[in-house]
Amino acid sequence: MNVKSKIYILLLLLVAALAVLSPGAALAQTPPGVKGLTFQLLGDGYYSRITAGAERTIYAEIGNSSDSAVSGIVLRADSPEGWAVQFTPDVIATLSPGGVQTVDIRITPAANASRGDYNITLIADAGETRRIISATVRVETANSPWLWVGVGIACAAVIAFAVVFVRAGRQ
Repeated sequence: MNVKSKIYILLLLLVAALAVLSPGAALAQTPPGVKGLTFQLLGDGYYSRITAGAERTIYAEIGNSSDSAVSGIVLRADSPEGWAVQFTPDVIATLSPGGVQTVDIRITPAANASRGDYNITLIADAGETRRIISATVRVETANSPWLWVGVGIACAAVIAFAVVFVRAGRQ
């Protein structure tokens, strides 16, 4: 294999690696005139920790990447049973071309939610255009009975060692 062939193969591998590592750059852009609604979570919104029954606020950003206004954007969520998800605002009347709107999303898991990871699907719907994103919420209950069982076992072990140490020290 000559040097020229090796260079072509190296360039081909480099382009393939770039396409794999940054797939967003390889996607087609929204054509002009087509409604381009964007919906993304801000900060640590894709993965949040929360206590059962306690409210947590995450933030999202809705944008209009088209050259025409998008109107009647309705926000809603698909969440586990007993959970409350509230958007502020929950309806965006009009979003001008290039415009961006920040949305507060208040998530309150059920008071009896068990410890674990839960997915919440967030939906921005504007007539023919719909954007869906997913957020993972880890419920960490502060009043776990196993925590107190572990504390009790640890205290019993410390007391047992103290008793053995005191009795062994007298002899």
